[in-house]
Amino acid sequence: MLTFGQLMRPLLKRKNKLSYLFLVLGMIASAVISVWTTVSVQTGHSNMFSEGFGVRRLDIFGTFFMSFFIITITIFVLGEMIYFIASVYITEKINRSSTWRLAAISDNKFYIANILTSFLSLVYYSFLQIIVALISLGLGLVLSPDLRKGAHFSLGHISQSDLNSVITTMLLSVCLIILTNIFWYLIVGTYHFLSRTMIDFLPFANKFISATVKLMLLIVFFYISAKSIDMLSEGHFLGVIMRINDSTPLVNQIVLISLLDAVLLILNLVLFDRFIEAKQK
Repeated sequence: MLTFGQLMRPLLKRKNKLSYLFLVLGMIASAVISVWTTVSVQTGHSNMFSEGFGVRRLDIFGTFFMSFFIITITIFVLGEMIYFIASVYITEKINRSSTWRLAAISDNKFYIANILTSFLSLVYYSFLQIIVALISLGLGLVLSPDLRKGAHFSLGHISQSDLNSVITTMLLSVCLIILTNIFWYLIVGTYHFLSRTMIDFLPFANKFISATVKLMLLIVFFYISAKSIDMLSEGHFLGVIMRINDSTPLVNQIVLISLLDAVLLILNLVLFDRFIEAKQK
């Protein structure tokens, strides 16, 4: 029998290929846009960075690396959405793969390993993007006196209480983002497993009936997802139920999404173990 760790290694290797592809494409796009921004600023066609950094105009190194930093973060936010969709597709494909399902391990462990490695590959991609962004910012601070002066000017306007508040909010936000990403992986799997189970239990199912079942279930899941997002955005849902008056909206959201993740995980494990068979090629 395979151990959990032995199964995760090839799964991670398979999924991290996508991380490297997205990282390289993002770096190329950031470099091209940064060159264009630098030329615009240095030739006087743009006054970008002249206000918030306390300088009339950043020098060429400061402009390029600050542009690269900002654009990398922007592409990271947009690219992560596309990466997530591609990652979900790979995850569900592996769930139904007759080759991967031959692994000598229980279905429950296989499913958890598949979901966990998908999430870890997403975290790994995010980590690589952040490292690239921080390296560009660090190079800018080393090579550009103007950028160092601007950073000192900007940091001088931040109080200790503001800094503590920002750090706390960032940590809670990261936790919420992690749990939310897991939620979306799980809910896609729930939709896929339920639709497959319902179709398999029908006495007869042609393409039209299968498509109708999937469409109806998709509408239900869109409604559930919209309600979940609405509850998360309100932020006071659990505070009302639990009568916690001093809890922050982010903490309430974290508890709520944790409960949703737990329910979906248990449901998916039952469906995957009892009803989902590998798809024969």
